[in-house]
Amino acid sequence: MRRAIVTQPQQGVFSGSVLLPNGHHDAMHREMITNSQTLTVKPIAEADYAQDFKYDIFSFVGILMSRGIVERIGLPEQDYFIRFDDFEYALRARKYGQFLNVHDALVLHKTTYTRTAIAPWKEYYVMRNRLASLFKHRGQTRVTCWYARRFLARKLFAILLFRDRWGQAGPLIKAYVQGYRDGWHDRLGRNQDYLP
Repeated sequence: MRRAIVTQPQQGVFSGSVLLPNGHHDAMHREMITNSQTLTVKPIAEADYAQDFKYDIFSFVGILMSRGIVERIGLPEQDYFIRFDDFEYALRARKYGQFLNVHDALVLHKTTYTRTAIAPWKEYYVMRNRLASLFKHRGQTRVTCWYARRFLARKLFAILLFRDRWGQAGPLIKAYVQGYRDGWHDRLGRNQDYLP
């Protein structure tokens, strides 16, 4: 990491490669924007971790950010409480250039979380904060409103698709619908109905 910082002083955000305990890269922490209107992203391909690379969206795991960037964009959005606070922060930082992942700076992330592990209270914040960040950065346009409806529809359809979600279908549907409404109307902060 020190090498990259010294040789690229103009770079505002650096990161390391996030590894799971099994040695595989945790792809959810470094992503590229694939649609600038809806802020849709895709993870960096495993092969790209063989060298340093630039990207658009980070998680807070293994990030180094210059003081100058922090002074310009402020602090993370505390009213997001959990989920997508790093996504929204990355969108602000991205205005000052792409981020540089240093491939041989390794960060071991000891986590049991996966994209298939869901809890209704967390899913409320996924829905709410994803829409809130989208509307904050792209406004409520025809395209973003269409995306918001599609995002809700996909989440609801996934309940039918995955058998392991059937047992909590009721709480999940409630969480998604409430998160959709609150995200649409920018009602942020901790929701007392959705806490761990």
